[in-house]
Parts: sequence; structure tokens; C-alpha cells
Amino acid sequence: MNEKGFFEKLFDFNFKEFITLKILKILYIIALIAIGVLLIVGIVYFFNQSTSTGVLFLIFSPLFFLLGAMLVRVYLEVIAIIFRIEEEVKKLSKKESS
Repeated sequence: MNEKGFFEKLFDFNFKEFITLKILKILYIIALIAIGVLLIVGIVYFFNQSTSTGVLFLIFSPLFFLLGAMLVRVYLEVIAIIFRIEEEVKKLSKKESS
């Protein structure tokens, strides 16, 4: 079977090939960086509003980071599960048609 490359799958306008499982790792890294940047922006913002609010936000920032990371991870795992189910169903249908 001829396996298509990443860019061939990316520009497959019929959506016969999926790239989602291959890019989940990259999406997770980007999401963690975005959460970190948002928290830094939040810390700066709250320190500009009030020192006590800034300190409070700074104290809770690791908790917010962990919660955000967990939510993103669960979301991406659900996506991975859906695509893995699709792969298994495709394998089963090929096996039954043989």
C-alpha cells in the first residue's frame, strides 16, 4: 500500500487521509506555551492593577497552568481516541471484506 506523505495528506481535499494524530504532539506543545504566555500576561496585568491581586494570581498561577494543561490534554486525548477508533473500524472492514 502506498503511504502518502505529510504534505500530500495535508492538501488532500477529499479528506481520505487524516493527519490529526501526527500533529497532536505539536498542538499540545503549542497549547502549553500559550497557557504559559497567558499566565505571564495575567501576572503582569494583575500586578499593574494591584500588588495584592498580582501576588494572589502569582500564587495560583501554577494551579491554573496544571488545570489548563489537564483540560487541553483530555481534549486532545478524546480527539486521538476518535481517530484511533476510525482506524480500527477501517482495519476491521478491510479484514471482513477480504
